[in-house]
Amino acid sequence: IAVVSCVVGSLIPDIDLRGGHRKYLHNVLAVIVLYILMLLFTAEPLVAFYLTMGMLSHIAMDALTVRGVAFLWPFSKQYFSIARLRYNSRVFDVLTLLIAATAIMFRLNNLL
Repeated sequence: IAVVSCVVGSLIPDIDLRGGHRKYLHNVLAVIVLYILMLLFTAEPLVAFYLTMGMLSHIAMDALTVRGVAFLWPFSKQYFSIARLRYNSRVFDVLTLLIAATAIMFRLNNLL
């Protein structure tokens, strides 16, 4: 259930594709509000936790790109970018693979 919840959570920020991409669902306030809502509407608190971790991983990866994310929206309209990578760069691809491999290794470690 952890992996599925993380994957679903990682897709949630891109629901804001129309009009305010990387603004409405790519910020601290949205993560907190959605986490509270998920706690209220899920029977298992761990599901809400894993959904939130998926959201945060998505936002963190977007923060590595040139465009960045509006972490503090609606309090600030400024976009923050940590590394200024492009999605089509080898560095971004390697970083994504390393993060995914690390997550899989931790998960397998817990299963053994």
